[in-house]
Formats: sequence, structure tokens, C-alpha cells
Amino acid sequence: MNYIGSKVRLLPFLETSIREYIGGPLQDLKFCDLFAGTGAVGRFFKHKVKGVIANDLEYYSFVLSRNYVQNNSVLNYQTKLDKLNNTN
Repeated sequence: MNYIGSKVRLLPFLETSIREYIGGPLQDLKFCDLFAGTGAVGRFFKHKVKGVIANDLEYYSFVLSRNYVQNNSVLNYQTKLDKLNNTN
């Protein structure tokens, strides 16, 4: 999902700036996305840090961030499709 105000194009700049400011590895740190919106920034940093805290006033942001940031498992959709396809 993309909208006016999305930070997707800023991601390389944000990562470079944060790494320069921190001056060390990010993997032991938590990242706080205060204006999460569609969750693009939190999703980007999810695999680079120890954890992500996402915040926004909008409910859609909660739903998207919960999916993109909190979800850590890969959905095995093929077994579910096979089960549906074999149902009478």
C-alpha cells in the first residue's frame, strides 16, 4: 500500500543516517516507528534489528503493522489449497 507521505523512497537514506548516528551494528537494538502509516519503515528494519515498535493513530496502520511487523511465520498455503481442492 502506498500513499502520499509514504517513506518508502527514504528507506536507504534513513538506514544510512541511523547507522552513521548509532555508529555500530543495529541487530541488538530496538527500532521505534512513531508514525508507522503503512508499516513500510518497520517492515524494512524488521530483519535488521532485535525488535520493532510501531505506533500510529489510524486503525489501518495497526492492521498493516501487525501483519508486516509482527508476523514472523511463513504461511504454508499449498496444504490449505490442497485441502480446499479435495473438499466435496
